[in-house]
Amino acid sequence: MAALLGAVVAARAGRPLLAASLAAIACLTGTKAWLWLFAAAAVVLVLWAVSRRWTALTRRLAWVLPALLLAGVLEATSGFASHSAARGALEATSAAARGSLPYAGSVRGAQFLWYLGIASLPLIVLAPFGLASSLRTARSTQDDHAGEAFLLRSLHLPSLLYLASVTALVVSGVYSGSHRYYYPALPALALLAASTLDRYATPIGLAATAAAGLVTVAFVPIFGGLAADNRGLVAAGRAASSLPGALLTDSPAAAYWSHKPPSAIYGSWQLPADPVRAAAWLRAQQVDGVVSEDIDYYRLGKVFPGLPRGRAQDGFVLLGDQSSYSVPGGKRVFVYEVGALRARAPLGRGLTLAASGAAGAGKSAPLAKGPLLLADGVPVGGEGVGFGIPAVHDAEGWHYSGSSQFVDMSSGGQVAWRRTYELDLASGDAQHWYSLRPASSRGRVEVTYRISAGSLRVEVVPRDLAPGWDQLVILNEQSSGFDDFADPTRTGSAGFGPWQPVKGGWARLRSSRLGVEWELPAPPAPEGFMAGRELQLPDLDWAGIEYRFGPSFQAFTYDVNFRRSG
Repeated sequence: MAALLGAVVAARAGRPLLAASLAAIACLTGTKAWLWLFAAAAVVLVLWAVSRRWTALTRRLAWVLPALLLAGVLEATSGFASHSAARGALEATSAAARGSLPYAGSVRGAQFLWYLGIASLPLIVLAPFGLASSLRTARSTQDDHAGEAFLLRSLHLPSLLYLASVTALVVSGVYSGSHRYYYPALPALALLAASTLDRYATPIGLAATAAAGLVTVAFVPIFGGLAADNRGLVAAGRAASSLPGALLTDSPAAAYWSHKPPSAIYGSWQLPADPVRAAAWLRAQQVDGVVSEDIDYYRLGKVFPGLPRGRAQDGFVLLGDQSSYSVPGGKRVFVYEVGALRARAPLGRGLTLAASGAAGAGKSAPLAKGPLLLADGVPVGGEGVGFGIPAVHDAEGWHYSGSSQFVDMSSGGQVAWRRTYELDLASGDAQHWYSLRPASSRGRVEVTYRISAGSLRVEVVPRDLAPGWDQLVILNEQSSGFDDFADPTRTGSAGFGPWQPVKGGWARLRSSRLGVEWELPAPPAPEGFMAGRELQLPDLDWAGIEYRFGPSFQAFTYDVNFRRSG
């Protein structure tokens, strides 16, 4: 913008070589300068077509043509303008896809002009009066070099034509409508507004000052909103700071708040295009964390498409509470840990919890699994589904989880996992009583696991369950080796078979062979509390404790306590 304005001033001073040089410099800074210079040439040609004065045409184009020739050379050799247009169109498409811009071109153009209006309200109000006065003055004088006529021809009309052209490009989807597009038109608007103030200095000056103050006040919440947009990135950067290695991010805010040295921060533009090579590159750079924004044109989304959308891929695990990284109306932000999943948590005395059991064999093989118990490094889950596994019953039968989304929420030395179970398997109706089959999802159940001091805290919250369900159960199962069942009224393995009621305030399962036991508290009355065990290899090998809740269920938290026995 400064180079273009300098070129106009140099042309007015009768120094065409300096004007042409400054215009050429402006061409090197960006394609918006090209568009403004084309508008200036168009204004000169239109005026020449009206006057038919060849001498005036050559003199007026003397400083514009060299810059336009340079623009043509740049386009022919490097595709400067076409690349800019392609990048702008991609930005506009991506912004519309994520909801930052309207899809309709007319609405996009109106929004572009609206933001110019609210950002430059005094100029927009005063400039038309200055333009009308300038047109009257230009018509009444015969001197082409008169100040008003020169500014009208060389600055005001080209700037207004530029603004109209860039608005048309925004409407057509070539440009997204950034505030940067306003800059080449602002000097003309400012001069036109100033000329109006010269004529009506006192009344308009007071009104303009008041309007400027009102605009400033109006922009305070907007600036506050822009700052608020960064709150999620600040939280993401702080979460990434807990990871020991380097950070991969395209966000300056996240990079800053990670407090990592510049040598330990990488941008996704450095990633190889092949995902396998990219993963190897991350390991070579000792990258342990990734902060991703849902912006399609960042290279991260091209190499690992799921990460900007919150879908963890192999080698990446969601880190922390993802909802704290995004703010309403802002871009979605996700934080991942690279290749360092806290997949196991020690409970003490040789007992360990794994984040998830393997698919294994038996009837429960298709089900999503919860945490699995290990004793002295050996899995003891059998065919059991793990701890905190939901199922829902409705008029069509039982619905289980065949898929789930896992998030590692560990931080500050405490291991925590969250698994959201999708209820997308069906069973238990008259036609398919003995089989599990894929079915339309009946909703999701979010289960958070927190491990501390020999116990597992399980927090269960239903999410978007389909209407009509009448029962929700929470399964806690390991292998049938836990054959000793106890509650306040009984103990021992005698008569311990498929589901039977638990009496009292707690239930305990023990494996005498392993020397391990685990215990659960009773749910609030009148909810169901059951225990059961089945061993029919190769299909059934489980023992467990189950909670049963009615349709008023909203949430439930309980602790599983683990001990060595015998």
